[in-house]
Amino acid sequence: MRKYHITTYGCQMNVSDSERIASMLEAMNFTASKTEAEADVLIYNTCSVRQKSENRILGSREKWQVMKQNNPNMVIGVTGCMVAHKGYDFQRKLPEVDITFDIQELPQLPGKLAKTMGVDLVMPEYSEYLHILPKTKNKFQISVPIMTGCNNFCSFCIVPFTRGREKSRTVADIITEIKKFVKKGAKEVMLLGQNVNSYRGMKDDGKQATFAYLLHKVEEISGVERILYTSPHPKDMTDDVIEAHATLKNLCPTVHLPVQSGSSAVLRRMNRFYTKESFLDLVQKFYDRVPGITISTDIIVGFCGETEQDFQDTLDLYRKAQFDLVYIGMYSPRPHSLAYKMKDDIPRKEKERRFHILHALQEEIAEEKNKIYINKKIHVLIDKIKNGVASGRSEHGKYVEIPLLRSSETSFEGRVFKGLELGEIVTVKVNEALTWVLRGEKVS
Repeated sequence: MRKYHITTYGCQMNVSDSERIASMLEAMNFTASKTEAEADVLIYNTCSVRQKSENRILGSREKWQVMKQNNPNMVIGVTGCMVAHKGYDFQRKLPEVDITFDIQELPQLPGKLAKTMGVDLVMPEYSEYLHILPKTKNKFQISVPIMTGCNNFCSFCIVPFTRGREKSRTVADIITEIKKFVKKGAKEVMLLGQNVNSYRGMKDDGKQATFAYLLHKVEEISGVERILYTSPHPKDMTDDVIEAHATLKNLCPTVHLPVQSGSSAVLRRMNRFYTKESFLDLVQKFYDRVPGITISTDIIVGFCGETEQDFQDTLDLYRKAQFDLVYIGMYSPRPHSLAYKMKDDIPRKEKERRFHILHALQEEIAEEKNKIYINKKIHVLIDKIKNGVASGRSEHGKYVEIPLLRSSETSFEGRVFKGLELGEIVTVKVNEALTWVLRGEKVS
């Protein structure tokens, strides 16, 4: 039996794409291997959002050379952003790579593999890659792309060049995919898109649907107990989506609002089309209409021309917004992006200084915000049971641990233990709150 191994870098959309690659390979009678060395086919789903992600691929040459010496028939394939922007010379820079394919070309992968390997393979037939039902990491949590591409052209970003323009799936296509997984036990649905607020898929009557409309349709699916989505664009967040958070039972009280900077001047250079003040107004709308909602964000430090005052504006916004979590990135110029022509004038050490200051502020606020959960009851979807601890996420996106063993008891890892089962949503009373974890006990 031939084996495959997939390595994924980057966003949740890439993770979702890799699930469809795995499904395609298994339809071809490949099985997943635990290690790269055991595989006959290695697939790398790449990311170009930051240089660090590309460097991981560029740094793999020596490893690939050794593996190919041990297995001359091994096939190495690359997909994702590094392939999609069409500007990368794999033959010259990474001659160990045997095949490349844009994720949109996934239906052509069987033919490419058969030709490269020189063997007859099972040839599944699909007209479009999104028609391939993904192989999910577990049966109770699924990610469903509702659209691909982006029309925003933020100056630091290459997504419009790698993913293309926005293209929405039909409402029926999305609902059908979710229902297939619900029949298999799915409880939590993550709706994916580069800018979900721009969703404009067709309804059955031929009219365009809004994102809020889609949220209501997913809510109607029997068996779906949790609905999440990522990522929205702050400039496109609408009142009907905020109202959906307030009224839909299964839409989780958590939202990711990527602000990128707290300086209106920097936001203009980023092509974000909102200001510090309008963003804070949006945050307040959520807090007013959905009490207790958690809000996370993305912030880039050291963007072109970011002054010390610009950075202080970002810290001020962070304090006022009271984010629960921030994903911090140090700016790195990306070829093909609009900002690539701007001067990258913030020294690396200064970017690192700003990174650490913001990270420290994040930890301070996160720990204080987590303390409000002490002695409160929350609901946790168990996705791991290991070393005597069950863990998962609450409806607010908080990571929660439920210790099941005393120190004198034997450790355990598996699916069911002490009345808890993977995929179960349990009520937990929180008795300890740390910066990044809540701990508690299951209660009835």
